[in-house]
Amino acid sequence: MFKLPLTATALAATLMAAPIAAQTVPAAQTEMTSEEIREVAVGKTTFGTFADRPLSYAVFVAPDGRLIGKLMDGESEQIETGIWKIENNRLIGQWDNLKDGEANAFAYVRVGENVHAIRDDGSLDRVQFFVEGDPLGLSAGGAPRDAAASVQAFVSEWSNAWSPGDAAENWSYEDTVGPLYSDNVLAFDLTEDVTVIRGKADHREIWQPFMRGFDRWRFTALPHSVDIDVVEDAAFVTLFVNIEGLRANGERFSTPAQATLFLTENDNSWQIEHEHISLPRKE
Repeated sequence: MFKLPLTATALAATLMAAPIAAQTVPAAQTEMTSEEIREVAVGKTTFGTFADRPLSYAVFVAPDGRLIGKLMDGESEQIETGIWKIENNRLIGQWDNLKDGEANAFAYVRVGENVHAIRDDGSLDRVQFFVEGDPLGLSAGGAPRDAAASVQAFVSEWSNAWSPGDAAENWSYEDTVGPLYSDNVLAFDLTEDVTVIRGKADHREIWQPFMRGFDRWRFTALPHSVDIDVVEDAAFVTLFVNIEGLRANGERFSTPAQATLFLTENDNSWQIEHEHISLPRKE
């Protein structure tokens, strides 16, 4: 029978055994930002037990966008795989073969030394305890890493991070796209007379006030257009996007655009080193 490491066993033993669906997060608690969630969860393993089933679990939130989980009932084990992303201060997970492939989003709050995962209705889903790294070797035992698939997941996260919808006026660079860019990013963005952006600080200085100037903003990558080439720890991506914006004065902005991304990988996490987004040129 599989045995958890001592630290994991001790963590799992502290989880609440009673049903928790009726509990809600205290009003005084503040939701963690996307960047705080990333710091707490990514590259870590969480252990726990289900309140309504005699099952324990271990889930590794892999830096390359994978979820690898192990379900245990004391006699048998089952490996499950899926994907995750972080957007709008939510950790969103989607399992390949669990919950009919439905994506589930959770806010996170700190309560003392614990991290609580909160459903959108405000109820407590579970108390989560994270251990550094992948002590059970789940990433080695899970599905082999597909580099192109991990880049595809990154492009989806990038597109979503640039799509605050009706929350554009409160858009935060650090909590959305910031972690996706290299400190030394070089960007040629949007205008026909190319705007050259050198470094993440300049990238933020230009884009945060621009985004907050809109009541609504959507940046949608067209999945069928994404073309990916991966060579070792680098990737080259081309795609088309649709951009839509609405200002408070009723002015609308809507256009297709084309994008080129050059990514590098560090510690199994992709970042944008070069970005070129341009509007269609009139012949």
